Amino acid sequence: MAKFSFSYKFQEFKIRFQIWWGNLSRGPRVTAAVGVGILGFLVLGLTVFSAVSYFKWNSKKMALPWMSGGREQMPEVSPGAARTEASPINGGLYTKEGADVFASRRPLAIMVNNHVQARPQFGLSKADLIYEAVAEGGITRLLAVFHAQDCEQVGPVRSARVYYEDWAAEFNAWYAHWGGAYMDNNDKANQENPDYAFTCNPAADAYAKINRINLPSLDQMWLGATAYWRDNSRGVATEHTGYTATEKLWNEAPRKYPGWEGLKTFDQWEFKEDSPTGDLQPAQALTGSTISFNFWETAGYAVLWEYDSAANGYKRSQGGEPTVDAGVDNARILAKNVILQFVNESSFGDKKHHLNYETVGEGAAKVFLDGKVTDATWKKGSIYARTMFYDAEGGGIVFNRGQIWIEVIPTRNAGLVAIQ
Repeated sequence: MAKFSFSYKFQEFKIRFQIWWGNLSRGPRVTAAVGVGILGFLVLGLTVFSAVSYFKWNSKKMALPWMSGGREQMPEVSPGAARTEASPINGGLYTKEGADVFASRRPLAIMVNNHVQARPQFGLSKADLIYEAVAEGGITRLLAVFHAQDCEQVGPVRSARVYYEDWAAEFNAWYAHWGGAYMDNNDKANQENPDYAFTCNPAADAYAKINRINLPSLDQMWLGATAYWRDNSRGVATEHTGYTATEKLWNEAPRKYPGWEGLKTFDQWEFKEDSPTGDLQPAQALTGSTISFNFWETAGYAVLWEYDSAANGYKRSQGGEPTVDAGVDNARILAKNVILQFVNESSFGDKKHHLNYETVGEGAAKVFLDGKVTDATWKKGSIYARTMFYDAEGGGIVFNRGQIWIEVIPTRNAGLVAIQ
C-alpha cells in the first residue's frame, strides 16, 4: 500500500509540474532554470564539503607537514641532520624532528607470528626491541616493540598470551594482537569446579588479564579492517596471513581509548657508544661471538646468533635459515644486543596446552654485546615494572645503542645453550 501511495503522489506531482511549466512564458522559464541550476550547484558543493570535512575531522589530528591522511608519520630527514636524541627503549639516536614525534606517543607492542609458515616476517628490522618465547608446543612467538620508527607492514600478527602482556606492560604500550587465549562459556561456568577439565584455564585467559591489569588492547577482533588486513599471496594457512601497520594502529588507538594518548613514563636502561672487538676487560666478560640454543627441542626453532665485527652486531638465523625482514628486501636481522633470559616455565594444564612464564621475580641471564658475553641477573618487581639486568657485581648492564632481542628460555633448558 505504501509503495502504491508513493507512486501515485509522484505521478500527481509530475503532472502538476508539467502543467505549471507549460503555462510559463519564455522569461520566467529561463529564470526558473537558472535558479534550479544554482540550487543544484549549492547542493553539490555542500555535499563535497561535508564529505571532506568528515574525513578530515574523523582523523582527530590536524594536518602537519609530517602527516599523511591525518595520521602522524616520521618527518623527512635531510642527510646531514644531527642525530642527538636517544630512543627511550634502545638508545638509538634520532633527529630532533623525529624524536618530537615518538616522544609524544605510546610504544606499540605487536604479537608477531613465528611459525615456519609465517617466515620471513615483515617489519622486524624496524622494531626497537623484540621478545621471543614459546607459545605452545615448542613453537615460539615474537613480541615486537615499535616506538621510534614507523612500519607500513608488520606481521603476520598472532594472538595474545598472558606473559607477553607482562612485557607489553613494561612500556605502558598499546598491545596489538589478533585474538587471544580465552575461556569459552563452559570454562566460565565451571571456574569454581576443581574437577572440571578446562579448555582454557582461567589464569591463561588473555582477555581477562587485559582487563585485570588495565592494558590498552588493540585487538583485531575489535578494530577489524581499520587497522588489519589479510594477505593470502603466500598460499599458507589463514592464521599466517594477518598483517597490520604501525601508522594504522597509532591512528586507531586513541579512538578506542580516548584520553590515553601520549607517552607514559617507564624505567629506562643505560646505553653507550659501540666498543667493538672485545674492548671489555676479561674480568668483565667471557668469550661469546657465537650463540646457539633451542627453547625446547623443535628443530625449526633452534636459534643461532653470529657476531659480525664489522657491524658490531649479531646476525640471526633460525631453523637453519637466516632471519630476514621481508619488508626491507629480505635484509638480514642484526641486533646490537642479545639477551638470553632464563625464566621458569610451567603448564596451565588445560586442553589448549597453554603455558605460563614467571615474568615477575628474578633469575639468571646472559647478555651479549661487543662480541662478548656477560653473566647477569634479571629482576622485575611487578607487572608494570621494567625488567632490569645486572652484572655479577650488581651494577646495571650498559647496552649498545640499537635493536635489542630478548630470548626467553625455560630455565630447565639452560643446558641447551652453547657459547663459543
